[in-house]
Amino acid sequence: MMKTILIFTREYAHPKLSAAGGTGSFYKKYVTALLEKGYKVIVFGDNNVDLNERQDNLHLHFTKKNYFKKHFVQELFRSLGKRLKIASLEAYFLKKEIKNLTQQLQKFLQKEDIYPDVIETHDWEGASLFLDELKTPYVVRAHGCYRILKKYFGYKASLGVEVIETEALKKASHLICVSKNSQRMYEETFGNKGTIITNGVTTTAQNLSETLPFSLFFFGSVTTKKGFDIALNVFKRILQKFPTATLHIVGKNYENYLKENNLGEQKNVINHGHLQGEELKIILQEADTFIFPSQGETFGLALCEAMELGKAVVAADIPSFRDIITHTKDGFIAKKEDEYYEYIVKLFQDDVLNKTIAKNARQTIHTQYNFEKTVENSLLYYQKTINN
Repeated sequence: MMKTILIFTREYAHPKLSAAGGTGSFYKKYVTALLEKGYKVIVFGDNNVDLNERQDNLHLHFTKKNYFKKHFVQELFRSLGKRLKIASLEAYFLKKEIKNLTQQLQKFLQKEDIYPDVIETHDWEGASLFLDELKTPYVVRAHGCYRILKKYFGYKASLGVEVIETEALKKASHLICVSKNSQRMYEETFGNKGTIITNGVTTTAQNLSETLPFSLFFFGSVTTKKGFDIALNVFKRILQKFPTATLHIVGKNYENYLKENNLGEQKNVINHGHLQGEELKIILQEADTFIFPSQGETFGLALCEAMELGKAVVAADIPSFRDIITHTKDGFIAKKEDEYYEYIVKLFQDDVLNKTIAKNARQTIHTQYNFEKTVENSLLYYQKTINN
């Protein structure tokens, strides 16, 4: 019977560790759920600081990320490979770093006399490359590696990182993909057809607090990749029709975005900045309608959070959002700026439509994108992996 689960990660949400992105936030939430189910959980990785903490069934162990500081000649060649775009040279030294971290994990397990039943890690930076040497079944969860982000969403990635990610993912026998779209991208790119276990959000009791009339919410980082330029253009048109309308930003980078695009103060735009926990939930509950004009996502977690709160959403016509939204039933899919405008105007004008879409959105999340299901399906997959 499975008792001990090890999470091998280079990112984890913890006050003593460096700021975590989506992967680190996911693992924090996931580990909490595993502990509640009575599992023993080990979280091992590297970070900007050393950390060793134990509490009941949880053991966190992070070593200081300083491999290339200790091996500065290797760092010289690695950075040279990156600069000259010699993929094999950069990858050769990146592999040494991953190998070293995996060996540190092995020594840690031996020293602490820990025998995990299964190991889970993320797909980015080739974290799983040498895990087969530990002779413990391992699972890779596709959070969105650099090669995928570069190929499908136009992000930047070094050639060496792409090489080690490709090698790691081609040899990973057990891959979890977070959506149908994610599965398609990973199969096309690495020839590895993963098993779909959708990400989900924690379901909450319905909050019936008052919403702000004619309030449009943008939830995410303020960047062109997240479609903020579209949100702003659409809102300016909305403002002409509804002079009391407000655009609320919940996410980081608004001031930087204004500077980079030579924009002054924007009329009726309220910037809440990056929020977390209860504070985030309280602000999001004020929304009348959400806009998600992102250029690309491996999964729409922020979209799911808005829908779970029982809010009407208008989202971009991208595969990951189409996986979640049934157009005109539990949200709207917009192909161009005119359509964003048209659907938001409809939702602002027709209260019955807004409430119906919002109710259906919440229902979709509770039945299909519930975090409890993510955890349960992951545990079943682990067991299957161990049995194989």
